[in-house]
Order: sequence, then C-alpha cells, then structure tokens
Amino acid sequence: ERSRFDGSCDSMYSVFETVASILLDDTLPPQVTVIAAAFVEKFLDRSELKLSTSNYRKILLASTMLATKNWEDNAVWNVDFVGMIPGLGIKDLNEMEKKFLKTLDYDTTINSVE
Repeated sequence: ERSRFDGSCDSMYSVFETVASILLDDTLPPQVTVIAAAFVEKFLDRSELKLSTSNYRKILLASTMLATKNWEDNAVWNVDFVGMIPGLGIKDLNEMEKKFLKTLDYDTTINSVE
C-alpha cells in the first residue's frame, strides 16, 4: 500500500489539530466523521495526490462537506462550512466540492469494505 503522505505534511500534531477542528466539531454526528474518513481514502485511491501541507485541509473539508450531505436528512449548504478554513469563501468551497466529486466520478456510495 502506498503512503498517504508526501513527506512535506505538517507535524502530526498540526494534522491532528486540523482533523479535530473539522471532523470532531460537536455539531457533526460521529457517523459523519467515519464517512468523511472513508471519502478521504476513496479520494486518495482515485487520484494521484498524496496528503501534503498544501492540500490536506481542503481534502478533509471537502470530504466532511460531502459526508454531511450524505448523512443529514436536512438540507446542508456549502455556506455552512465557510470559515472552517480561513481565507476560503463560498466560491472556493463550491469549486473544491466540484473537483472532489469529479475525482470520485460522482460515486458517493460507501460500502463496508471502504
């Protein structure tokens, strides 16, 4: 199995802080965290990317947005995620989501193996 990190990624503490701030947000159900982790894995499997300092925050946020939309019965909007990564506005989030979905070939199913 190939490494998921390119070696330039922040310290594990920084990665943990980012994961904690996005995935462990007390407004998200714990199931969203599991689904988001599966989407990260699926995204990395289908792309040539490895997690790096420049992309891991965006990959985590895109996977969390998608997981939340798949899990929640209520409407979830990208504007709900503005501010989770400083400097990213709604247009950035919309574009990020489109690229993430395209990489997944719009396949948002998660099975027990994933």
